[in-house]
Amino acid sequence: MHPLLAYADSSDQSLNTMALILSACVALGTIAVTAFVPIVIARRRQARRSGTILPIAILWAILTAAVVVPFIARYQKWSQEDHRMLLSGYYDPREQAEKHPAPDPPLIFWSALAAAYIALMLWSGLDTPTRPAPDHHSTNGDPIV
Repeated sequence: MHPLLAYADSSDQSLNTMALILSACVALGTIAVTAFVPIVIARRRQARRSGTILPIAILWAILTAAVVVPFIARYQKWSQEDHRMLLSGYYDPREQAEKHPAPDPPLIFWSALAAAYIALMLWSGLDTPTRPAPDHHSTNGDPIV
């Protein structure tokens, strides 16, 4: 076997895996905090539908994570392959960008999730608060009969 034709990837995969895990954890944490905001707004305002907002916000967070985390994985894999090809010395960066473009972000899904989040925020912020229970006591503390 001719030594110039052989190729072995000697890069440390554990660093790439750690970067992917860290990126996914940051994305999941951001999604969780973002989903928590309309829940807190609805609870603080004592909105009538605050019990309904909770499962909808959780569903939004699950769907967002299902779209964002795979995109992060695809992008990091593309970045690693692109870097490896450029380091080999056989590829021109301009040609490489045309032949091996970056993965397209799922803009349709991101737009739909952004619209759903805006609707959720409006729903939690504009929902009418529950009315306090009527006071059945007189001003001196005696019950009204």
